Amino acid sequence: GLHFQIYTYTPSAKPEPSVGTLIKAHRGSEVRLLLSSSATSAGEDLYSIPQQARGCRRIRKLVGRTSYSPAMCILNKIRSEMKRLCKCVPITVKTAMTHVTDRVCKFSELHCVSNFTQSAEGSRFRNALHQMCLPGCAEVTYNHLVKVYPSESDNTPCSNCIFLDVYFEEYARGVVYERRRTVSETSIFLRTSGLLGLLLGCSCLVFTEIIYFSAQVAKVLILGE
Repeated sequence: GLHFQIYTYTPSAKPEPSVGTLIKAHRGSEVRLLLSSSATSAGEDLYSIPQQARGCRRIRKLVGRTSYSPAMCILNKIRSEMKRLCKCVPITVKTAMTHVTDRVCKFSELHCVSNFTQSAEGSRFRNALHQMCLPGCAEVTYNHLVKVYPSESDNTPCSNCIFLDVYFEEYARGVVYERRRTVSETSIFLRTSGLLGLLLGCSCLVFTEIIYFSAQVAKVLILGE
């Protein structure tokens, strides 16, 4: 499972709590949590947060379904580069980005896309995607207001403690939807020989998982008062 670094904004939360900290709260009260980008899942590269994003402390409030999608960033960069070089975009780009009106490459033009992915320029562009689309602190630090509810299971170490399943309410559904959408778009590209070389070495699934990790269920131990 994922391990979350949990913080509270309550005045009594000094010094700053660390992982697994007991948070004092009344049953039914609200606790404001910050889930840091330093969250990781041990032993699974798929869920690991890139080193550049670890230790972020910047707070960002998210409204509605606003989220940063590195996969969409990659799509946009590829689209721009293909339009610049080939004056058209592969059908997979057009399919994934339904709102664009770019001209689709004809079969006779696909050699341009293929040549680019195998060129030194294409290699430099692929490497640059990491820097251009890797989220910074602002994109991977989430600020959520969650309510304290007793958990269904009562396997707690003490009678006056309750475990919480912290769901992120409306925003969680937005994150899950965003992840499913970007993963499907990424898989389209990975199945396309013309763009496969462009994306090799660029961990798109890791990018999309950054969006998703905040929608996981966090087990928070609350000391009932």
